[in-house]
Amino acid sequence: VSLDHDLSALQRIWVVSEIGTAITFAPVQFRACFGIAAHVANKFRSTGETVSVRGSEASSPEDKERILWQISTMDGGLDAYDQFVNCMIELSFGVGKRLLCLERAAAAAV
Repeated sequence: VSLDHDLSALQRIWVVSEIGTAITFAPVQFRACFGIAAHVANKFRSTGETVSVRGSEASSPEDKERILWQISTMDGGLDAYDQFVNCMIELSFGVGKRLLCLERAAAAAV
């Protein structure tokens, strides 16, 4: 998954869908090819602020509802998805504290 500088792509429901589908078939990696904005990285490091699938943006409420339902039916559901994504973001900053706290489903995806 190619990360944009402010991590906004991770809040788009169709990106959520693609990540959710991909982790059931193969290892998923996050890359910040052009870097992450300093204010985003600093906020994430200092506050541990997380990205949540529940706050995803969608132009179609029906799409969002369907995709969230699909993610919720996966092993570990929405919480495991959030753990996985936030751990991968943290790893892209060179930090791995969240690895120690992953629940079973999220750990399997990493």
